[in-house]
Amino acid sequence: MRKYLYIFPIVLLAIGCGPQEATLSNAEVEAFVIEHITAQVGFEDAVEPYKSGLSEASKYYHPNMDAPSTVNLDNVSAEWFYEDSVTVDLLELHVNGPVASAMGVIHFHNFSFSGDRYFHGTVVKEGKGYRWDRWFHVDGGLLAKNGMEITSEVEGAEDLCNAMLYQSLQGNVDLASSLSDSLLVLDPEMALAGYGNMWKAWFNDDGAEWDRLAEEGLAKADDESPVIAYLLKSLIGEPADRLKNAQMAHGLAPDSPITQINLAWILMAFDLNAEAKIILDQSINRWGNIGSGFNLLGYWHMGEGNMEKALDCFNMYVRLAPEVPNAYDSRGDYYVKVGDVESAKENFKKAISLSPTWNSSQPKLAALEAGA
Repeated sequence: MRKYLYIFPIVLLAIGCGPQEATLSNAEVEAFVIEHITAQVGFEDAVEPYKSGLSEASKYYHPNMDAPSTVNLDNVSAEWFYEDSVTVDLLELHVNGPVASAMGVIHFHNFSFSGDRYFHGTVVKEGKGYRWDRWFHVDGGLLAKNGMEITSEVEGAEDLCNAMLYQSLQGNVDLASSLSDSLLVLDPEMALAGYGNMWKAWFNDDGAEWDRLAEEGLAKADDESPVIAYLLKSLIGEPADRLKNAQMAHGLAPDSPITQINLAWILMAFDLNAEAKIILDQSINRWGNIGSGFNLLGYWHMGEGNMEKALDCFNMYVRLAPEVPNAYDSRGDYYVKVGDVESAKENFKKAISLSPTWNSSQPKLAALEAGA
């Protein structure tokens, strides 16, 4: 559900209404608010209930938007509604003639994880029922202001870079690499233009290409951003320097999921697991729709012997990135660890089926089949 940050909602306490209508029913508005929010689970099953509480006149807004926007009911995706369950605490409800103002907290529940969204909206009568007229919400990720700034003089390059970085964080290396190729054509001077290709090289076990791309990006980074420079320095060079540079990148951009995940990954490589856990917990609380945080946390729990929590993490990764081979490869590693050979094979086969260039799962599957 958090994937629809850009489409759900608003608020302005004072809104203009047409002809005056009868005072709304407090009990009916409360029932509408709770039912509309809690019905947003079950993927395809949630689409029509969600749309039924909105109209083409509904406006929404959140802190990362420049101005309120109108809801696009043709742009509703079943993928938004992936939660196991959604609950709501309705903290304030005030009826003012034909308009009701509702404020509260939405709680999202997935496996053993939960997240919150704070909201404030206005409700009006729509035929025999109700709908949201205005809506405003704030998630933890929307409060993250100290991020890694991406800049370019080329139109469209910043958006393309952010899309590439998101796919890299999801472990979707094929798409990240494709976007990286496009970015290298659009603005070859961007320091992170080759970042998606770096992760393709990583999963292909091509260390020479990884180093080349990092060095190439680093040569452009000093003029662009010290955060990016430290990030790229943390991916090459001596181990002690890598950790120091990862800490510097995170210190300069502590709200960036890129610097958070990168630092946690390097901390785990140094067996600084307690420190990594702090960073990972912060990351998934702020960025609950990014798979790589759950992926690393799954391996963290597996290393600690907490296999139930590890499975929750890997299941969450699969839920957030169902078309990403790495999600199934990681869950396959879990099943190998617990001795469930058939489930491990199933996950490795799924990973292989999703990408003709995915090489990580083949030797693992071959080893299991040879030992069967």
